[in-house]
Amino acid sequence: VKAMMFASDDYRREYSEKGMAGVLAGVLRANAHDRGSISLACEAVRYMVGPSFEGSPKSPRMLPFDAKAQERAVREGLMAQLLETTLARTDLHHNQHGAFNFDIDSSYNAVADCN
Repeated sequence: VKAMMFASDDYRREYSEKGMAGVLAGVLRANAHDRGSISLACEAVRYMVGPSFEGSPKSPRMLPFDAKAQERAVREGLMAQLLETTLARTDLHHNQHGAFNFDIDSSYNAVADCN
């Protein structure tokens, strides 16, 4: 999903219009202790709503702010859930990431990705 939103503002808009904010709020609620889920959900919010400068192996891209996407995110409960998730100071852990062969702590930095 992030790769598609990175490549196209049309995809960003379509995901937003089809209720992705509500889905991401559900991910945050259902996985309140899963560092990877929270990290990836927060990154997806940045890509969908913007503004965000994102790096890439090809070329970095500035994802512009989308006021309508932000409006939908508020209406669908995502912004409230983001606040609840980040302010809860829940003890986060990795869920089923033990076999990964990369630095999961830096890859799934939920605190940095959600702030």
